[in-house]
Amino acid sequence: ACVMEPRLGYLEQNARAITVLVVVPNGYGTGILIAPDKVLTVNHLLVTDKVNVYFYEGTALPISTTIPIVGEVIWRSDNIDLALLSISPTDISPAIVVCQLPPIGTPIFIIGHSGLGIRWTVRYGNVAASHLNSRDTLIIYMTTSGGDSGAGVFNYDGKLIGIIVARQISRLSGNDGFSFMIPGSKICEELVNII
Repeated sequence: ACVMEPRLGYLEQNARAITVLVVVPNGYGTGILIAPDKVLTVNHLLVTDKVNVYFYEGTALPISTTIPIVGEVIWRSDNIDLALLSISPTDISPAIVVCQLPPIGTPIFIIGHSGLGIRWTVRYGNVAASHLNSRDTLIIYMTTSGGDSGAGVFNYDGKLIGIIVARQISRLSGNDGFSFMIPGSKICEELVNII
């Protein structure tokens, strides 16, 4: 039988609390609370300047049973696929961002919203590269889906080391298990004068 390490379960619980569902007119994605009144997500998700934001309420309830918070786009990066939403202040402790590149092989997990409509799901993987590619992203070994765009990538200390921005599509399988994240180092560079 597979038994989850108790500490990892605790870290997942904390990550769920700061992971939001971002609903836009044509779909949904994910965001991360990085200040009591700010959510970090990916720019390509935001087709409008106002979106509905949902926090985890203990179960992966359908969104029709919960009340959304209005999120308003207050910043879009000119350099990389990041955006910032302003929301009503919460009493939830925000993510702690690691501003260095993680070493290759670093174990990671995400909390996201799969393309199958299943909310706040956890996936595990590893950092697959130790250098940035031409799009300023790092390759990670993890299968993700469209609703995971904007999901936080956490290390096993529960700290935010990146944000999911894309996945590698294979013609045969639909996804070959590689995804791309904007690392914490780039997030810190972009947000240094914003937050």
